Amino acid sequence: MTAATEGKPGIYRLLRRLVLWQVGWLWYLLVLIGVPAIVVLGFLTLPGAMASLHLSSFPQLVAFFPIFLLLEIFTSGLAEEPGWRGFALPRLQDRFGPLSGTVILGLLWGAGICLCSLRNGQRMRVGLRSLGSCFQLYAPQL
Repeated sequence: MTAATEGKPGIYRLLRRLVLWQVGWLWYLLVLIGVPAIVVLGFLTLPGAMASLHLSSFPQLVAFFPIFLLLEIFTSGLAEEPGWRGFALPRLQDRFGPLSGTVILGLLWGAGICLCSLRNGQRMRVGLRSLGSCFQLYAPQL
């Protein structure tokens, strides 16, 4: 999209923003610890989640976390995020303001994720209950 709307200068600006480091190390720490904690807490609110949780698997989860993090960076992080945050977010924020633009993008992202989950048949029944479960799982990430 950036190439179609802004040409080579737009692509250069988009790629340049991917390597700007404008925050302190505490923000990185918050992302590395806080985001997984929010995801786990969101998971634990689902019905039956506590019953399926086995503490004996906790060491394996901790050991695999760096691998999962790298996979996330190279799949969603570099494939999807530049589109959402590099293309859509600045345009929505320019049009609706920083808070409203971010909320609109978060709702669009959440709706897209929920629809993909329903389409892929991740044990969700179609209907209001499945949308509620999907919202419950992904809302904390907004």
